[in-house]
Amino acid sequence: MRQIRNVAGGSGRLYHGHRDRGVISGYVSTTSRGLEKTRRRGDDPHTTEFILPPRRTADYLLSIYWESSYAIFSFVNKLDFENSYSLLWTGFEDVSADEQAFHCNLNLMFAIACKLDQSGPPSDQAKSSDVYFERAKTLLKFDPLEVSRFALIQAFLLMAQYLQSTNMPRQCFQSIGMAIWIAQDMGLHMPQTTSTITNIRERELARRANPSIIAAMAFGRPSRISQEVAPEAPPLLPVDDGDFDYSDVGSRRSSQPAKMELYIEYCKLHFILGDILLALYVVPNQELTADEQKPKARSLTQDLDLLLDIDKRLIKWRSELGAHLQVSTHLADTTTLPLFHRQANILHARYVFALVV
Repeated sequence: MRQIRNVAGGSGRLYHGHRDRGVISGYVSTTSRGLEKTRRRGDDPHTTEFILPPRRTADYLLSIYWESSYAIFSFVNKLDFENSYSLLWTGFEDVSADEQAFHCNLNLMFAIACKLDQSGPPSDQAKSSDVYFERAKTLLKFDPLEVSRFALIQAFLLMAQYLQSTNMPRQCFQSIGMAIWIAQDMGLHMPQTTSTITNIRERELARRANPSIIAAMAFGRPSRISQEVAPEAPPLLPVDDGDFDYSDVGSRRSSQPAKMELYIEYCKLHFILGDILLALYVVPNQELTADEQKPKARSLTQDLDLLLDIDKRLIKWRSELGAHLQVSTHLADTTTLPLFHRQANILHARYVFALVV
């Protein structure tokens, strides 16, 4: 833990060791004992933002997040987060910056879950989602020098996830940019930074928090990460949280395919997508013609060579996917896990998107 604190700076702490319409109207007698104590003190301007929904509602929304969102973007350490979440219902004595960051991330997860929840009218879900998101934005206003920067990266990535489902693309892009800036400031894009962390689980958390491997391009703007730098990010292990065999880094306790494999393959595909956008859409410093009035046009042969090379890389990427991530597997066998079927569909959709681009 000392090593990861050295990487994180500040306090270095990663975290603290059923649908309900009440989210819209307010919360009554459902807060944890510790939160009630904090509110009575009246010395914290953000006290009302620490109110929790009923335990059943919170558990329900968090389960939706784990099953639907986390299965795609696994940059939060599920075990650590769930341990901290359990502590919320036992009470605590103070509201530190790390606690504030944790509540910010929790509310963002609730907001994302409301967007994904299909148990009620969409209008009600949207209102609930807005409540949680506004609460998270208020909680994000803390001193960044007093909180774990891992929690900050996760907060901005969660915020970007939420904003993807809204009509605020600029704010989404800005959230990704903030996450990238913090990660680069910590050096998470360099293998030597995280290689010194001996604890396998903590090292993987640090590497998952590096958003440079998933943000190749967004909303038609230039990539925030150089294509020369992005592939140098340390590779992730295809191991789920809680499934590490600490006696052997490369082995796993479970024989079932890791849910993390989707995230890893998603990143690999976006390396290729970044090259597509760089080669075909970003205008380089082109050489001028003799009259120095317009750049030389790229030849048709050059474009064809690029397209053939990219097409070859995409076909190779698809052929190397595990069987559980191939759509054809689930079409032939209807007994496969629904989660893997959904992951296969997601990767196929991203693959088609790369082809169209």
